[in-house]
Amino acid sequence: MILKPHQRIVDRDGRRMETENNMHLTQSRRVTSLTADLLESQHVFELTENEVAQIFCRDIYRQVINSSAFQRLKKIHFLGSLDYVIDPEGPRPNKRHTRYQHSLGVARLALQFARDKQLSEREEILGVVAALLHDIGHAPLSHSLESVFKKSFGLGHHLVSERIIKGDVEIGRDLHKILIRARINPFEVLIILNGLAPSPFKELFNYGINIDTIEAISRSATYLYQNTLFRPPSDVLSALMTPCELSTGVLDNFWRLKDEVYNKLITNKVGVLADYVCQQYMQSHISTFDEDDFYLNENELKDRHPKLFATLRNLLAGKLNALLPGVDRIDFIRRRFIIATSVAVDCISAVDSRYTQTKHEESLRIDTN
Repeated sequence: MILKPHQRIVDRDGRRMETENNMHLTQSRRVTSLTADLLESQHVFELTENEVAQIFCRDIYRQVINSSAFQRLKKIHFLGSLDYVIDPEGPRPNKRHTRYQHSLGVARLALQFARDKQLSEREEILGVVAALLHDIGHAPLSHSLESVFKKSFGLGHHLVSERIIKGDVEIGRDLHKILIRARINPFEVLIILNGLAPSPFKELFNYGINIDTIEAISRSATYLYQNTLFRPPSDVLSALMTPCELSTGVLDNFWRLKDEVYNKLITNKVGVLADYVCQQYMQSHISTFDEDDFYLNENELKDRHPKLFATLRNLLAGKLNALLPGVDRIDFIRRRFIIATSVAVDCISAVDSRYTQTKHEESLRIDTN
């Protein structure tokens, strides 16, 4: 049941390594599906502490990053339960990514945006702080448990992000004070994150291709492909900011990559099973969960609910009979990402017309024999 994506990796010393491909993705199929003009990149998805300090050099950025709410993201896996059932021995960059590193990556794009758009110092700070905090309210196991938290306790990561940023919960107290001391209105940050801010912030999060999706899809793709097969996030953002015939090719390829990430990783068989067994466990043991569990990191959740993580270990070992007694199918939502080639991207507002998605329900057949 372990997913072992094929990967040729260029590490920081320039060495190349290969792993086996359990998903049967051959080199020719990968090149064909991602198209021929994707360029090589040595983009690093995991920043060291020294690199973080060098990139985010303003005091306000360092303070936000060092807050207890942001540090919690170091122990929140990026793909949730899926991170526990993908090849644990996979070499870099096919290692466990975190919401912490993803949030730094999004903020790095916000810095690029501020520089290229020549924003004022205050505009830059607002944009980068919003980018740092865009995932601050994710639950342990990210999206895998969120639907059950929402059904049982009315909690989702947008609401929890708001509570943390406003300092309404204990884990957000120091972060809230940091924002107030820096004369940053928490409501300004929330307006940006909710897509309600005017330009220049509108371009950061409002459109279907934005700094969050650019970073997230590029990071997710490292689970499937060598990270030299697709353009770095900075190139995709540059194309988004300069819409024209030439940049459209870059955006088209990004949208195709998003389709592959969703269908070969997030909603492949392993991804669907991982989310399902976690949600079933929580629903079956809901009396042992409470609202406070949403604010934990994954180590703390594991201490409280060790059997939940034992369930993931059983899935990793392929013990479907024990995990899914009497289950012959699992319903899930399949997304496909479509390019309307007749729509020209001559301005950023055209992005949501050319790049669309469809959703429909599918069933995964379960064979426990």
